[in-house]
Amino acid sequence: GPADPLWAAPSRCAEPSRTEPLHRTAVLVRSHNPHECGYARIKEYAASSASSGCTFCVSVDISQAPGRQAASRLQAELGANAVHTYSEATLRKSYPVLAAECTQRADAGSKQHWRRWGNPVREGQHCAPASLAWGFHLEAINLWAQRQHGEAFDFVWILEDDVGFSGDLCRDLCAAYTADASDLITAEYSPVFAPLPTRSRKLVSRWCWQQTASDAFLALVGQADRHKGPEHVQRFSRRYLDRLHELASGRKPGRMTAWSEMGAPSLCLHLGLTVGRFDACHVGTPFSPNGRVSPEEWEALKKQGHGKLYHALKF
Repeated sequence: GPADPLWAAPSRCAEPSRTEPLHRTAVLVRSHNPHECGYARIKEYAASSASSGCTFCVSVDISQAPGRQAASRLQAELGANAVHTYSEATLRKSYPVLAAECTQRADAGSKQHWRRWGNPVREGQHCAPASLAWGFHLEAINLWAQRQHGEAFDFVWILEDDVGFSGDLCRDLCAAYTADASDLITAEYSPVFAPLPTRSRKLVSRWCWQQTASDAFLALVGQADRHKGPEHVQRFSRRYLDRLHELASGRKPGRMTAWSEMGAPSLCLHLGLTVGRFDACHVGTPFSPNGRVSPEEWEALKKQGHGKLYHALKF
């Protein structure tokens, strides 16, 4: 029968043999209000990219004051060309489907709490509502990708700013996957819906974002074909991003998008593109939405040798 689309490639855990610059690879860090050490991580990833030949950028949501302040600081520290900025207004203008069809469903799925979940209060800070970019990463990424006419890339690594990698990002991680042509590489994904253990085998889901998608997505991607997966780190092909842009910016009724935890794996499979996953040797513990790594733990992890991904470093 056909191969499982979630396949494990031959081990890439040996020392990378590729030494030439990664000119066709990009690294994009998504941010809106990094913790203090997050700035140091971003600069570390920028330095790794520069030494390996990768295109590097940090994409900052400036919908709220903390994002605007972060963008100004990053521009001063990295240079204006390394910082991409956008706002919720930009997202809505570029992808009207988000305002027309998706926001109402996000409100319904979370009982109108999602904007608060996406931007929790930090000590001494005012809590502003999260923007659409908190849940619709694919369009936010494409605001950057569709403007990269002068910087050609075949693949882009997307990292959230609270992800830590205990080695050299480009040399030890990006280079290990240069032979993998998958259109999406992710840590894992799983079905959004599961059958009830009854004769009916009715598909059900307790995930609150199960319906947070455009009309066309809900009509054309069946419940059994919807998957979700973590987004802390993913690698996208340029051709997949281009297809996502075409779908989301198209005319109604064909425009298609979804809450990006569901949209990224589901649309990749729906389009007949390929999904791969990270080797276990590159994924540390914790690497989950609710995982936490303390500063002391992080210093110890960096000394353990092989580079691994960790989430989340909230310091």
